[in-house]
Amino acid sequence: MLLAVRVLLPLLLVIGVLLAVRYTLLEVLRGAGDRQRAVPARWIPAHLEKAGTTVVVVRRVAIQDGRVLDERVVQRVRVDDPDYDQRFLEAMATARSRAALYRSEEELP
Repeated sequence: MLLAVRVLLPLLLVIGVLLAVRYTLLEVLRGAGDRQRAVPARWIPAHLEKAGTTVVVVRRVAIQDGRVLDERVVQRVRVDDPDYDQRFLEAMATARSRAALYRSEEELP
């Protein structure tokens, strides 16, 4: 009985501390996300070139300073793709559509 108390009590204490740390960490991370959502921003389509590939993205950009708060890849198009123009234009159309969708979702109460 005494051995069980000597083993179980410290084990339960360690588990309790770990759960408290996990809870605190999750709350801090959740709060950071709330603060980021509170920054006035807008969703915009964009594209960039990386290693021979055009990456079409939708970015959430802070209105005040232009800082990129979030970026979501829509499509990657190889620059040597024979259908590059068509694929790029389709990807940009999709990016514009998603930006409009994300903007409308942020306007909901």
